[in-house]
Order: sequence, then structure tokens, then C-alpha cells
Amino acid sequence: MPSIAVLIPAYKEDAVIIHVAEEALTQNYKGNFEVFIIADSLQAITLKKLDQLPINLIEVRFEKSTKAKALNLTMSKIKSQFDMAVVLDADNIMENDVLAIMANHYQKGFMAMQGHRCAKNKDTRFAFIDAISEEVNNHIYSKGPSVLKLSSRLAGSGMAFDYQLFKKLMKTIDAVGGFDKELELKIIKEGTTIRDANWRNLSHPRKAT
Repeated sequence: MPSIAVLIPAYKEDAVIIHVAEEALTQNYKGNFEVFIIADSLQAITLKKLDQLPINLIEVRFEKSTKAKALNLTMSKIKSQFDMAVVLDADNIMENDVLAIMANHYQKGFMAMQGHRCAKNKDTRFAFIDAISEEVNNHIYSKGPSVLKLSSRLAGSGMAFDYQLFKKLMKTIDAVGGFDKELELKIIKEGTTIRDANWRNLSHPRKAT
């Protein structure tokens, strides 16, 4: 089973990051995986609580913080060798089998994957519309291209990659926002197909077109 580094950048996300870290540790994955919380401008009490969890706590601070900077600095500090990197937002909760699903696609030869993101709340009209928008994006920009044997989108979180490919391409990115779109373009230029990890009928990697 591929070893996986779960990378979770957290910029001033004190309200949610502890719960997210705890949930990330509950994956029913048979292989080796480690959770890395990238703590950018978190409060001292939050850092203390995170330090008590069986995670890797990486503290970073920048004059102008970006997710790309946080990920790049973290990967430069990681000494262990991993096969895969999974990138989450600081408020993402994974289903218990997400890592196993991503690893299965990786073992079939896919080097980049986008998971199916779902809205957590639908209790207000705005939240409900946002949830609909997310599902439309999942179908049009992820499942749609997969059906046509094209490359899926990247959505900024819920993503998985071959670790060395991700590390190499991220070194060339210093975007203030929307780093995922720049990364998506670079991956496709590499000739790599981005897999819609929720579309399980595809069993073999294909070259991007």
C-alpha cells in the first residue's frame, strides 16, 4: 500500500482545525499515512492542543501567507519518503475510506486525483445554493471530462498526487490565490491525466488531451 502524507494548511483556522485533525486520524487505511497540520498564525492554545495529537505539527509564518507557500515550506521540511500527498482545506472532513480510494487509483497508475467535495451544511438558502453549485461543478468539471476520457479539474482541496510530482510542480508555484488552477495546467502539460476519484468505472490512466 502506498504511504500517504495528508497535508492540511491552516491559516487562522483555530475554530475548526483540531476537529479536522482528529477526524483525519480516523481513516480506515491499511497502509502507512501521516497527518501534517501546517499551522500558520494559530493561537497558542490551539497549538498546544494539536501538539497532544499523534500528528506532525509544522509551524509556518509569512509576511504574506498563501497556501502554496505553506505547502512548499512544509514539504521542504518533511524528511520521510512518501508515495502520495493528499491536500485538504482546514475545514475538510474526509469519509473514512477516502485514503483507501485514492490509493487504489494510484496503484492503477493515476498520478493526480480530485475527490468528490460535498457541502457540509444545507440549513440555509445560501448554503443550499452553494451545495447545488458544488454538485454541478462535480458533474460538469469532474465526471463530465472523465466520461469523455479527458482530464478532470482540480478544486483546491480533496486532491491527491504522486508525492514527487506534486513536490516538483509546487516548487514552481507561488500564486497568491487559485494555486490549484496553475497546478492543474502544469499537470496537464506534463501529459498526466487528473483522475476524477469519484468516477470508479474508469480503470486505467489515460494521457491528458
